[in-house]
Amino acid sequence: MKQIFLAITLLFMSALNCAIAQERLLFSGFGFTGNEAGLYPISFALAQQKPPIGSVFDAELLKRLRARPAEYSRVTTQIGEIGKGTQVSVAFALDGEEVEYQKAGNVTLGIFTLYASVLAFDRDTKMLSAAYPFSLSYRMQVQAPLGRAGEQAVFSKLYFTNDYEGLNVFDTWIDNFSKIKFKQGFKYIQVKNINLDPDALQTIKSLSGKSEKEIKNQVANFLESQLSEANQIPIVPSSIGGAGNKMAYRFSNGNVELQLPSPDFEVTFTMRGFRTKAADETSAITHVFRALGTIKIEQADSNNIYIDEKVNGTVTVRMPKSVSLEVSIWPQYYKALLVLIKGLSLQFNKVDSGWLEENAARGTDAKDAFVKTSELFKTLK
Repeated sequence: MKQIFLAITLLFMSALNCAIAQERLLFSGFGFTGNEAGLYPISFALAQQKPPIGSVFDAELLKRLRARPAEYSRVTTQIGEIGKGTQVSVAFALDGEEVEYQKAGNVTLGIFTLYASVLAFDRDTKMLSAAYPFSLSYRMQVQAPLGRAGEQAVFSKLYFTNDYEGLNVFDTWIDNFSKIKFKQGFKYIQVKNINLDPDALQTIKSLSGKSEKEIKNQVANFLESQLSEANQIPIVPSSIGGAGNKMAYRFSNGNVELQLPSPDFEVTFTMRGFRTKAADETSAITHVFRALGTIKIEQADSNNIYIDEKVNGTVTVRMPKSVSLEVSIWPQYYKALLVLIKGLSLQFNKVDSGWLEENAARGTDAKDAFVKTSELFKTLK
């Protein structure tokens, strides 16, 4: 009887180990999203330090992944060891980078941001399985804009060190990867449109120095990352910029064009305009900067609209009258826009009536729409 029990136990353990082995993901390393180096010029320059392009990032990501045994056990770098189980590959996909300088009086902040995704795809069918975008930002006080060499030094530290408050973009990727449970039968959502009303477009052209395409890409990247991070949901990469239903990725060991799944739900974010006013106090002037937007989420190919609400985001800057200082307007408008998107994304995880009262045009009358959308997001996890 003991021999039979032992045999059954060994058989069960063998089957369990086999199942675990088959669940391991193929590690595909670091990849660039799309074919435009202009989306990430600094990172692209860093990637060319060691040919083939991107391999220096591959090595750093793998080194950090190996230092996290639980996460490393979920992947294999030996394709030949994979049996008849899953052929899903997982990769770090760089979606973009951004440098912004915000000036308030005699203080200038440099904000350095990387946009990336935990990307999963089927190597055989070349179909995207899931993308979990995220962003990593570091803020530092600077005397003046750093120029390309200085900016490259900052991004290099975000890739290869933990010198900036412990931040590292590969560690962030691994943190996000550790929370993800890949499954079959996802429902998908996509940022389909970023719209600019004439009022907003005029402000952007006159104050920002950015093109319409640049601002749309930046807002789409940030909106994707915030929606995914705040709600732990996969997102089909944005079609802003004309990618259509395919997306190209460049890896150090070759390129691949992935077929994107059709989104079940579509997000449209409209920038309606920007407003500012100043409140004169006894010893200071408080400047209020506001970004106005509209969020719309609907079921693809139907008339089922979950939410279509006007919202806003606000930042304030208080300047002492005793010092003659100026506030740069566009950086504050852009900051208000990011505050709006971040706060909005959190509402789809947990609706906050206080936030609605302050930031939704209809106040708490918009709560039903936000609750309905929050319930939708639960089905996307």
